[in-house]
Amino acid sequence: MLEKADANATVIRSANQETKETLAELAKTKLEIPDYMYSNKPKVDLNAKARDAFNTAHYSTGKAAASLTSTVMEPNVLLEPAVLEDDVVRYRYVKSKGYARLVTTHGNLNLELHCELTPKTCENFIRLCESGYFVDCIFHRVIRHFIIQSGDPTGTGLGGDSCWGGAFADEFQPQLKHDSRGVLSMANSGPNSNKSQFFITFRPCNQLNKKHTVFGKVVGGLETLDKVEFVETDKDDRPLEEIKILACQVFVNPYKEVDEMLARERKEAKEKETLAQKTQEIPKPGNRREEEAMEATKRAKKRGLSVAAVAQRQGVGKFIDISQTEELDRPGEAKARSASASVTQVEQLKKRRKLVLRSTLSDFSAW
Repeated sequence: MLEKADANATVIRSANQETKETLAELAKTKLEIPDYMYSNKPKVDLNAKARDAFNTAHYSTGKAAASLTSTVMEPNVLLEPAVLEDDVVRYRYVKSKGYARLVTTHGNLNLELHCELTPKTCENFIRLCESGYFVDCIFHRVIRHFIIQSGDPTGTGLGGDSCWGGAFADEFQPQLKHDSRGVLSMANSGPNSNKSQFFITFRPCNQLNKKHTVFGKVVGGLETLDKVEFVETDKDDRPLEEIKILACQVFVNPYKEVDEMLARERKEAKEKETLAQKTQEIPKPGNRREEEAMEATKRAKKRGLSVAAVAQRQGVGKFIDISQTEELDRPGEAKARSASASVTQVEQLKKRRKLVLRSTLSDFSAW
């Protein structure tokens, strides 16, 4: 039951127990409603990545559409492009091969890495080499006429981790196959379970295609493969003679070059933007005429027009060129000029027609 206490307030005179408990709970609850719920000002994400010309996507974040059709999402009225992940931006500029060397107890293995085709897998391998992760790792699996496998610090074939921690996805490429001796590929325990273990083939193994990521090949030290292939093993394919990686050397790291290039380009872009802001004329606060003049100048620059203003006279409208408007005040003179121009054009057209050679069926001299 409701009763009116005054002109602007209404109180509940009687209510059941459930309603009383609900109202008491509402009185204790303090709702904090953000400002952006009732304004066009978008919510600022303090943890968002800085957007620049390199990491701006050609598609939006989708938050505006999602918040429009959802009853649980926070309202979002700003349509903004998405920010690409750092790896996506970096891998776009990787266009060259990588080169590394594994120094083993039985000789050196020089490796060429397909960084432009399998960027994430090659970066993982290069980082692990540079950090010394593979040093003292043994080749724990040797199968004659098949593969030799390493990359596990525990030496059991069950360990190892990527440079980022955890597994990463496969990178299958149709042009990269296990089709020759010396192919460098990733060992895994299933789809998208790549970590640190790798293997090198002793012969073509087409049955491994689209199951293991090929990311390089042996380009020097094939005689080392000949040595380790015929090392005696036990029943679990574990070599009886220790084959260990003593050192890792990285000769070409295209990712380092890309990082330096991006840092340099971003620095130059930021300096240009700062310089443009400093040189930009700022109108006085509240001076509407100067603000409108600045906007007109910007529009003229976008259209490629000349923006150099020359004073034509003193007083109001001193920058307006009235030479074109004078023709409107003297329509007779304008008509006379247009008529003389049209007569001149007709005469020139007649002269050109006279120069054209015409032939008839009775005269073949012009053929």
